[in-house]
Amino acid sequence: MTHHIRIVTPIVSELFTEAQLQPYARDGIRLSHSKLDKGPASIESAFDEALAQPDTLIKILEAEAEGCDAVVINCLGDPALSPAREIVNIPVVGPCQSAMHLANMLGDNFAIVSVLDNVRLLLEHLGAKYGLSERYVGFDYVNISVLDLESDMDALIDSLTEKSIPLIKDNKANSIILGCTGMLGCAQGIRQRLLAEGLDVPVIDPLVAAIQMAEAMINSDLSHSRHAYQTPPPKDIVGYSFPPKK
Repeated sequence: MTHHIRIVTPIVSELFTEAQLQPYARDGIRLSHSKLDKGPASIESAFDEALAQPDTLIKILEAEAEGCDAVVINCLGDPALSPAREIVNIPVVGPCQSAMHLANMLGDNFAIVSVLDNVRLLLEHLGAKYGLSERYVGFDYVNISVLDLESDMDALIDSLTEKSIPLIKDNKANSIILGCTGMLGCAQGIRQRLLAEGLDVPVIDPLVAAIQMAEAMINSDLSHSRHAYQTPPPKDIVGYSFPPKK
């Protein structure tokens, strides 16, 4: 039996394609992709995240209506994660939540290397929300915008490695979380460069972690608790057109 996971990229840019995701599909798992029709070109602030949420929710409702077994929100800010869980029954998984909890299992703490300093507070607030602030030991950034990440992947891997080394040596980070899902495909290269420096720590690709978490939930027949994520009461909503639940 094949299960279907929809990857929802909460921006309007063509930053991801379905073909890019296929190496991360396992036997029995189909990965499909959608992006927003309305929203920001990228998410690099709380303002961007707020603009992304309405159409992200619509895309998640559409995924459930189309028979998807789970949804992964393709952004480390986990935009619309909690409200999405209120309105669908299938698992909805966030890369930040997945990566932070995985890092907590692989070591005693973690650090994050991201794109810009703008996202530091957003990610630190998520760490607090997920109960992992005490496990978070540092943050750094490569000063490259999300939309420019793919311009030179080798240089990006070098920069991410350079930023990771002091976090491991000085901050004593046991794991490194890549701070943007646009860094897909970088983890193994960083890991090899760190090993060459004698630094044997996991490097976590948050999108891959979220896909595998979604797969585990499907295989375990688990989804979010209705006691935690209660269905919103019906009411008029002006200016938005959400597809009806089937």
